[in-house]
Amino acid sequence: MGARIERILVPVDFSPCSDSALSYATSLAQKLGAAVDVLHVWEPPARLEPWQPAEFDRFMQGSLDEHRTELERLVGPLREEGIPMRHKVVADTAVPGIVHEADTGNYDLIVLGTHGRTGLRRVLLGSVAEAVVRHARCPVLTVQTGHAARTRAA
Repeated sequence: MGARIERILVPVDFSPCSDSALSYATSLAQKLGAAVDVLHVWEPPARLEPWQPAEFDRFMQGSLDEHRTELERLVGPLREEGIPMRHKVVADTAVPGIVHEADTGNYDLIVLGTHGRTGLRRVLLGSVAEAVVRHARCPVLTVQTGHAARTRAA
């Protein structure tokens, strides 16, 4: 018998490709009776020198709050589908943040959107999905933009 998938982690960056991954993950969770945790990794900017520490702290908190609000807007309607769902914003860089959350949260699967870049664009821009696949301890399912919409309609 294969491994049971009970907890799915879905990292999102509010792009169409992460929307596709979230849609795919929620559809999969419904079929498997799994829970979905949605993660947004926010990379804080470096402290800008002209800013005083207190100003910078207010800016950082305001920016973090904006990301939390955006994530709540994304997840809110999905909760109505009856899928056990949580969401979280962490301050980190994308790959370490996703891998750390996956490892410490004991997830059975990561569902991750990918832009599907190839060639020079991929070399120059890097690939979060590829790095997560290499470093995560659990299986990673990648979903290209628009795929989930076609899958749900089928």
